[in-house]
Amino acid sequence: MTKVLERFPNVLVTSEAEISNVVDFLIEFGIPRDEIDIVVGLFPRVLGIGVDDQLRSLVREIRELGFTNRKVRGEISRDSRILGMEIGKFSRCLRLLESLKCREVIKERIMHSGLVRACFEVKLWVDCLCGYSLMRNDALKVLWKELRVFCYENGDIERKVEFLVQRMRCGVECVVDMPKLLGVSFEKQIVPRYSVVECFRGKGAIGFEVGLKDLVMPSRGACREEVARCIEEVSVKSNATVHRRGSFVTVHR
Repeated sequence: MTKVLERFPNVLVTSEAEISNVVDFLIEFGIPRDEIDIVVGLFPRVLGIGVDDQLRSLVREIRELGFTNRKVRGEISRDSRILGMEIGKFSRCLRLLESLKCREVIKERIMHSGLVRACFEVKLWVDCLCGYSLMRNDALKVLWKELRVFCYENGDIERKVEFLVQRMRCGVECVVDMPKLLGVSFEKQIVPRYSVVECFRGKGAIGFEVGLKDLVMPSRGACREEVARCIEEVSVKSNATVHRRGSFVTVHR
C-alpha cells in the first residue's frame, strides 16, 4: 500500500467502486488473483484508469491487431505499465516495427521477447525522448532511422540525451538530425571523444567547432592528423619536444 501511495497519490481520491472495477476487469481478463497485487504494485496508476473508456478499448485494439488474450496477459503480468498506453499508440508502434528495413538478424533481436513487448518498448523509448521535449513524430523518426537504439535500455538513452543537453549544451532536437548519436556506445565512444576535445579546447589547441557528427562518425585519418597537430601546438606552448613518425606522435619534456 505504501508503494501505491508513493507512486499514485490520487488513489486517495479514487472511489472504492472505481478500484473494484479495475480489479474485476483484471480478474475477468484472466489475471490470477494472486498476481493482482504484483500488477498494481508495478503500475499503481492503473487503479485510476477507466475500465470502459480505456482498459477495454486498449485490449480490444491489441486483439484486433491479431494478438491473443494469452499474449496480452503475459505482457501485463510481466510489465503492467502497458495498461497505461493511450488508445491508438500500440497500433502506431506496430506500424513502425513492421516498416523497419533491416536485416532479419536485427529484426529478430528487436523481436526477441515477442511483438507485443517490442511494441511496448517502442512506446517507452518514444516517451523517454518526448520527456526531453522532443516531438512525438520526431521521436518515432529517430527510432526508425537508428535501429541500434533497440539494443539499449531506456537508462542508456537517458544518459546520452542528458550528456548532450547538460554537458554539450546542445538542444535535444539534434538527435533528429544525428540519430546515430543514440546508437553508439556512450561509455566507449561519446564520452572519451568529447573528453579529448574538451582537453584540447581547454589548452587552446582547437580553433574550430567540433560537431556531433565529428564525435559520432570521426574520420580516422583526419582525426589522427588533427590530434597530432593539437599535440604539437600544446607542446610548443609547454616547451616540449615533439617527434613525428607517420601518424604517430611522441612528446618529450
